[in-house]
Amino acid sequence: MPRRSKRQAEKEEEEAKKSKLSDGWKMSWEEAGGAKIKGVAPLLVYDGEDALKSSVVAGFDMDGTIIKTKSGRRFPTGPSDWVFWDDAVIKKLRDLHSNNTKIVFFTNQAGIEKKNTSVSSITSKIEDILETLGFPVTVLVCTGHNHYRKPSIRLWEYFAEHCNDGGEIDLQRSVFVGDAAGRSKDWKPGMKKDFSCTDRMFAANIGVPFHTPEEFFLDEPKATKYEWRAADPGKLLAASVSSPRDMSHITKKAPPTEMIVLVGSPASGKSTFAERHLKPHGYVIVNRDTLGTMAKCEKAAAKALEDGQSVVVDNTNPDPASRAKFIQIATKHSVPVRCVELTTPRDVASHLNYFRAILTDGKRRRIPDVAFNSFRSKYKAPSAGEGFDEVIKVEFVPEFHGHNKTRARELFAHWQSG
Repeated sequence: MPRRSKRQAEKEEEEAKKSKLSDGWKMSWEEAGGAKIKGVAPLLVYDGEDALKSSVVAGFDMDGTIIKTKSGRRFPTGPSDWVFWDDAVIKKLRDLHSNNTKIVFFTNQAGIEKKNTSVSSITSKIEDILETLGFPVTVLVCTGHNHYRKPSIRLWEYFAEHCNDGGEIDLQRSVFVGDAAGRSKDWKPGMKKDFSCTDRMFAANIGVPFHTPEEFFLDEPKATKYEWRAADPGKLLAASVSSPRDMSHITKKAPPTEMIVLVGSPASGKSTFAERHLKPHGYVIVNRDTLGTMAKCEKAAAKALEDGQSVVVDNTNPDPASRAKFIQIATKHSVPVRCVELTTPRDVASHLNYFRAILTDGKRRRIPDVAFNSFRSKYKAPSAGEGFDEVIKVEFVPEFHGHNKTRARELFAHWQSG
């Protein structure tokens, strides 16, 4: 059989592109989710008139569930580096579609925001997957570490409101399938532990049954060895309060003018503590996130004391060196200085980190892990020996009050993870 010339091959490829089944679908990509982050919309949505509408939804993670890399590498080398996760995937999805079940892909693609991959690489790959399936599927792509990232309920809420004609969804008959299931090492002989538990969390947050790809596509037994690997929101809520906590043991002992230095990891609740419990008593809040540099914080603290106002230093202040400057400023102005340490555990701070990003629709950006690691590496417990008149430890307790307390409590009750 004669070999095709390069020109013939190119011509055949062009003809194949022209005759794509998906070209006739009334489907399109849209940017959604609010203001762009690093030039990219938080959410990309593939949807349209030809996407099936149904009260029964089968949601799927994409990488490691619908597809895997053809190269065998953890991350794809390009848009064509994929094959279906198993031969059973195509038949199962086609059967679901034939039985009037709406199929939806929910996928985290943080590589877009990080510039490790492009929007066009992801969208073209997804279109190729659907072309092979032979029918259109609604797809939601979270492009970074924003408020739509699984396991955030916001991803599901967007779908339910905008992508299914607003129809009611039967959660008990619906399902979500994903490989990030928190399974421990050797959950099956010789298998590595899952990289995270975000897909299991996502299903729990939605309130739908969850399956791993092995369980759903291959009918394997339910995995029983898994861990959530995050703070349990149910246990945290059990200690919550619906009105501001009494902090009179701190504020009633306060002299006319003083300095309070807060200590705590990122997302430990320092700013909320300062706003709720100290600002109403006249404390000036000094915060590096607002002022920009430590030098400006020191200058602002000194100015407040000169004006006869008490001041609270709302920074992480992890070690004696970072606290010493402010102790010196208080000493110079002859005012007492106390330390309030928020002892919020790391897993709870991580929960708060994602919770506040979701609650504020992304206006509060997620703090990266490097900031937590930096705090941990520098941390030295504060002591009176540094020059503090008193060191007070405050445990984290969820507080829900104000106009959005119902929504805040609802979102706090969800599993959070990166």
